[in-house]
Amino acid sequence: MTGTVTTMVFRRAATILEPGQVWQGYQIQRLLGRGTLTEVYRAFSPALNAAVALKILTFRPADEEKAAALQQRFFQALPACAALDHPGIARVYDYGQAEQHYYIASQLIEGKTLLDVLSERRSGLPQARALTIFRQVADAVAYAHSRGVAHQDIRPGNILLAGPETPVVVDFGLLRVATGDVQTTAEFSPRAPLYMSPEQASGAEVTPQADIYSLGILLYEMLTGDVPFRGSTPVQILLQHLQRDPRPPSELVPDLDPRVEAAILRAMAKNPADRFNSPLDMVAALEEPAQHLDYETITLSRQDIQQVREHFRQVKPAPPPPAPRPESVPEMPPAAGEPGRARWWTWVWVAVALLIVLALGALVISQIGG
Repeated sequence: MTGTVTTMVFRRAATILEPGQVWQGYQIQRLLGRGTLTEVYRAFSPALNAAVALKILTFRPADEEKAAALQQRFFQALPACAALDHPGIARVYDYGQAEQHYYIASQLIEGKTLLDVLSERRSGLPQARALTIFRQVADAVAYAHSRGVAHQDIRPGNILLAGPETPVVVDFGLLRVATGDVQTTAEFSPRAPLYMSPEQASGAEVTPQADIYSLGILLYEMLTGDVPFRGSTPVQILLQHLQRDPRPPSELVPDLDPRVEAAILRAMAKNPADRFNSPLDMVAALEEPAQHLDYETITLSRQDIQQVREHFRQVKPAPPPPAPRPESVPEMPPAAGEPGRARWWTWVWVAVALLIVLALGALVISQIGG
């Protein structure tokens, strides 16, 4: 990996805000969650006449230069994020800076995160449910890409479930805005390296193709219950993204649809040019083969396929057909008891009977004449 390590100073009180407090026009109701970089509150907005999720960035850079860079990143990124309008993306209502803190007021989704759901199902989700959720996430990310916004931190913790199979993606671009570089991101967001693309890990230029890679890991985890790369440190994990191929998910889920596995592995290609062009292309790879089938399909595991192969290896081939009889060989008379021989003897007996009748006729005539 390349780049310099950015030093941040994290100033944490018990909490920044308290229930009942009015802050920037928002009536704070309760703390929803707290991480290394943010605190999220449930707050009421009189302007919207609705509850919102109020996210506060809880750190300040160590010097003025880095503080200015953070301010620039924040106010460059947030207008495009606030313009996103898609049912699968949490709507940003307001953002700004107050009392040395940056804040974002967004749509409140009261439900579990996908990370919570996967933590309850260590073996992963049923394939049908996983694909239903994934298609919606991919559609939301594709919409953001069409508006020039990349997420750069797609992972289960950033996907809320408004219903059992209704995902809503949050925090588009927020982590990179807050930290500014991969080293700081890896240091203060422990799970983020699990989903980073090779180009993110190396500090290279990041494009929307990085989201394709993260989507591949997301679907991998949803189906298997685990991520493809783990390590005891962020650096170990990032090096695996750069150097190692993922374990095929079918080794963890033997009955996994081969089309799904192929899509995951293509999305996780090391070279961004070898991945899908867009999230919708990945969804099409999952769905297109089935659209042209007019019969019911079945899924065979690798063990099933091997048993079929062994069966055909053990089947003895049929004996070859008899060689044709040469034309020069004369036809033999029928064997005894065959229909031809029976007809031949019949004609013999008929001839004998006629001779006897003729002889008797001649004898009778001679006697009469005498």
